[in-house]
Amino acid sequence: MKNTWNLEILYKGFEDEAFSADIKSLDEKIAALNTLAENAKNMDSLSLVREFIALQNSLNHYAGKLFIYCNLRYSANTEDGEAASTMGVLMGKLSA
Repeated sequence: MKNTWNLEILYKGFEDEAFSADIKSLDEKIAALNTLAENAKNMDSLSLVREFIALQNSLNHYAGKLFIYCNLRYSANTEDGEAASTMGVLMGKLSA
């Protein structure tokens, strides 16, 4: 049985351009969701629901991929401070 996994299928590290791009995309989706919430009272229900679902699905895609990477790195090495710190940053972004 193989006891290691290769996370490079997700990202090559925290310095990977793809990781940075996904963080940026996550930030953009969070901003768009906040804007949608601000404009919700001026939208018809159907449009609001459609936009919300589309944004939430996209946000979940980026957040899930980023969290999975951090969590797997941390699971493999609980002394990986960078993984723990990045998970904290991600949680902060999502809770704000």
